[in-house]
Amino acid sequence: MVIEKQNNSTGNGERIRILHAFSTGVLGGTNLAIFELVRRLNPERFACETSFLDGLGPICEHWAQAGFPVHDLRGRFGLLSAGSFFWRLLSSRRYHIIHLYGFRMSLLGRIAAHCCSPRPGIIHGIRGLHVTQGEEVGKLKTRLAIILERWASPLIDHYIANSRGAADFLQSRGLSSKKFTVIPSGVDVDPLSNSNQKTDDIPKIICVSNFHPVKRHVDLIMAVSLLRDAGFQVRCLLVGDGTYKSNIKKMVQDRGLTDMVEFRGSLQPFQVQEALGRADIFVLPSLWEGLPRSIMEAMAAGLPVVATDVSGSNELVVDGETGFLVPVKDFRQLALHLEQLIKNPALRVQMGQTGRLRIHEQFSWQSCVAGHEKVYSDIYRSEFDIQATA
Repeated sequence: MVIEKQNNSTGNGERIRILHAFSTGVLGGTNLAIFELVRRLNPERFACETSFLDGLGPICEHWAQAGFPVHDLRGRFGLLSAGSFFWRLLSSRRYHIIHLYGFRMSLLGRIAAHCCSPRPGIIHGIRGLHVTQGEEVGKLKTRLAIILERWASPLIDHYIANSRGAADFLQSRGLSSKKFTVIPSGVDVDPLSNSNQKTDDIPKIICVSNFHPVKRHVDLIMAVSLLRDAGFQVRCLLVGDGTYKSNIKKMVQDRGLTDMVEFRGSLQPFQVQEALGRADIFVLPSLWEGLPRSIMEAMAAGLPVVATDVSGSNELVVDGETGFLVPVKDFRQLALHLEQLIKNPALRVQMGQTGRLRIHEQFSWQSCVAGHEKVYSDIYRSEFDIQATA
């Protein structure tokens, strides 16, 4: 591979070659956020590629269409094949930095990288509350994963967390604070402005989240059931896919809510924007979060947000100002706040406008990109002993 030479701040004229390596290629918040980040990096300073442990999923089309090389690590023998493919990829492409996402990819990637000479700088991207990105904190699998991460942490040069809560959580469990940088994700505000494309007067509640137990769709369905029993007419739109979707569909059918709850499946980003523009209230009742992009996009679209009071969500939602925070698994409190917003359209507008301003002022792509470019440049200079130019 021939690397284009440019005059830039790395000090020797070549672009910093970075591989963004993911566990899966799902069309979800993490993958979309990283795609949006990478395509905003200065192309004169950074040359980026991507790889996927579980094969090429829906997000890969976005990368390919944007002109980024995409590598499939999947093989006949699972992680053994993937590890071999990844080592050969690192050896042939000679990246300066690998940025790893997901627990499996981070473990496999750091081991393979330490078998290369010269070794690339290694960054672990923390996009959830903890390294497993899908398990409850108290579960045995999570505890074992955190122990393993602590043991293998010396193989990582740096961690980039997208929320302060995630960084604090891992540091409290033994990971070095010196290795952490917190860089909140960015989001566009103008394209996501609420289009007010209302088709009727029935309030619309929307939840954008893949179906996993940790997302607690069950609490939203219970809240909608309570609203129905109290005589409120609402529509609930569920955007996303996942293994738990069939369970939620059965729950909706069993409670007689099929005329109130609509399953839209996985949507393209522009379709999500359109759905947000037609909605009135956004809900995310998760057990835990990192820094949920879905909430950021909802606030950018001018929607009030009702979310659980968990790390990440409570870094975005200001209780009583941009929406409401409710205790985990408290569907009754969730229903009460939804009722409050349903009955008060003016409050919905006020909270939505306040939230949109908050996203615009505090969670811009400009600061997100600048933060990542600084970390990449610092690690490049550190690993390859290149001094910054005056």
